[in-house]
This record gives sequence, C-alpha cells and structure tokens, in this order.
Amino acid sequence: MAVADSIPPGGLEHDRIIGVIAVEGRPKPEGGTGGNVVWRSVTPAYFSVLGIPIRSGSGFSEQQRDSNDHFVILSEAMAARLFPGENPIGKHLNLNERPADNPGTP
Repeated sequence: MAVADSIPPGGLEHDRIIGVIAVEGRPKPEGGTGGNVVWRSVTPAYFSVLGIPIRSGSGFSEQQRDSNDHFVILSEAMAARLFPGENPIGKHLNLNERPADNPGTP
C-alpha cells in the first residue's frame, strides 16, 4: 500500500509549487530562469506500487520518515538539469516555495 497527498497526475491544484531550486554551495539561480516545479509528499512504497523504477540510488525507507532530514527523488530530467555530468546522490537542495516574481503562488 502507498499513500500520496494527491493522485497522479493530479493537476496543479493538488501539487506544491516550488519557484526556485538551488543546489547547495552554488550561486542561487537568476529569477525567471527555471520555471516552476511541482512536488508531492508520498510514502515509501509509492514508486513500487505504481511500477515506477528508481534508476539510480534508492527509494524512500520507513526509517527516513522519522528523520529530521528531508529526502527527495528527482526525475532523470531534473537531475540532469540540476547536476549536469554529476551524480546527484547525496547532494543538497534549497527550495523556495514562492517564486520571487509571483509571491501570491500557493
């Protein structure tokens, strides 16, 4: 069994919008260069129940749910965009949920 805060594809009304994703230790991206990215909260079995393969690294574990750390699984396209020519596993991201040019975004 798996649980998510919305059903796929869900539509934007059920997703959380991230305005800026910055790789820790790198300059913050210029405003308006990245577009918006959406994310969902899911339980560890989400990807296996839906038959979505994890191509690199691992899925979430039950132990990570109780951690104070936050873990993400990136699409291959997002990983290539944020970490071109690098292995993204173990890297840290800084997320801004409200784009600077659109502060009214939920």
